[in-house]
Amino acid sequence: MNIDYSEHESQKAFLICNLIPNTNGDATMTVSISDNTESIEKIFSIRVIPVNDPPSFTVESAIVEVNEDSGIYSKSWATQISPGANEISQEMTFNVSATESELFVNSPSISSQGILTFEPSINKCGNEDFSVKLDDEDDENNFSETVSLTIKIHCVNDKPTFDISNDKIENIFEDAGKVDIIDWAVNISPGEGEKDSLEFIINSNSNTQLFSEQPTISSNGTLSFKPEKDAHGSSALTVLLKDDGGNSHNGEDTSELKSFSITVLPLNDPPNLLIGKKIIFQ
Repeated sequence: MNIDYSEHESQKAFLICNLIPNTNGDATMTVSISDNTESIEKIFSIRVIPVNDPPSFTVESAIVEVNEDSGIYSKSWATQISPGANEISQEMTFNVSATESELFVNSPSISSQGILTFEPSINKCGNEDFSVKLDDEDDENNFSETVSLTIKIHCVNDKPTFDISNDKIENIFEDAGKVDIIDWAVNISPGEGEKDSLEFIINSNSNTQLFSEQPTISSNGTLSFKPEKDAHGSSALTVLLKDDGGNSHNGEDTSELKSFSITVLPLNDPPNLLIGKKIIFQ
């Protein structure tokens, strides 16, 4: 403690104390005054009352980003956590503004060591803002400055799915004309929680010459094709289902590849005989 004496024109003396930062306690002082003939000494004490310093912490980033369905997140977020000078015995708690959000199974929390923990809800995505303060649980001046936290849950496209009701189509005869098999593809889904548009794609066809109209599958699962006239045989095909949700953030927009076959059975045509300009069918 540094003390300066200052004489004022009112014949009053002022004691000026320069306190060392972040210190408190009692100090005993002796002051004397002299007029070159006599001197007087007085003893007095100064008590510096302790005042709670607010706690503090720092963050590297106010934005935390994760992907949809990424599971429990638990990583260091707050660092340089301090209760204030000379207040190491204080217990500290992070207060995260409460929110009722469908984005989380449980609201985010931060441990006294600065670990941020939360669990995103299944098939949910979006952004949520929070306010974070550090509390040293003193009666006064116990909160740190408020820091903003934004959690971004990126949408991730789930792959579409479907099932095949019949992977071996064998009851089609030659010259059958246009064939429509309703509900050939069933349990068609864009993925849980998704609302994407869907399109079936024939990925491979081993015998395109078997068809005058190549096989296609409508969005509701109807398989359509038209055999070539007077043609019979088999074709091995593969099909997949594609949505328009994209594949950002490791999303998947195509289903697993599924295999099926189409067999066109031969049909005996009646014989005919050409006599002159007449054709006689037998």
